[in-house]
Amino acid sequence: MNKLDTLINEAYRLFSPYQLGTTLAVCTCNCCLLEISAKNLRTVKLRELDKDTIYDYLDAVESASEETIINQIRYLLPRILQFLIEGKEIRHSVELTLDKLHCDNPLWRKDEIQFLQKFAQCYFQQKLNSSDFYHIIEIVVMFDNAKLENTCLDELFHVILKNAHNPKVIDEMLGVIPYGNINCFASDELNAKVAHFIHSDNFKNAFINAILRNVDNPNLTEDEKNFYEVAFDNFSCL
Repeated sequence: MNKLDTLINEAYRLFSPYQLGTTLAVCTCNCCLLEISAKNLRTVKLRELDKDTIYDYLDAVESASEETIINQIRYLLPRILQFLIEGKEIRHSVELTLDKLHCDNPLWRKDEIQFLQKFAQCYFQQKLNSSDFYHIIEIVVMFDNAKLENTCLDELFHVILKNAHNPKVIDEMLGVIPYGNINCFASDELNAKVAHFIHSDNFKNAFINAILRNVDNPNLTEDEKNFYEVAFDNFSCL
């Protein structure tokens, strides 16, 4: 069992006190939440809910108080996180997957927020190492849209720096450097934080040093050498 599987088990334990409740906190008209999805949410055990049902719920418009939606999300959260680590599509855009969490609401307990921050770091690291490489920024925006604390964002930035040697991470960061807005789903505040991060000395030094170590590899192809040369020039200009 890997670390993320352990965290999923922890999620089922941590959020087990919560129930769905009698009224769904999202719009239940058929154009928002399919009738079969509404039925599944009420009758199927949490661990057995399929991804289409979760997709419908997360994509539906909120129609109740923030307190109600948070309590329902806490009930569903273990299954949501389980589908995330399995790479299942449970929202039309990755960045919006967790936007119903409203983690800035004081209803969330401290241990729940700490768990989510721990999950965010572990999941982010897994994605950077996986073959189904998501765009880094999509995942950063996803957790920021959950309204997790700034310390979580700082930890994700730290994970990026730890993986500065990864060619996929280098390539992704090269795509971020020239633009003021990183993503159409990112808030102005997040755009400003990312801009500050990529223009910091820590960012520049981490990637330049990683590139210099990578080019020492005698087995690099010409394409790889050219890639690192372009990358070095771009990071040096920051």
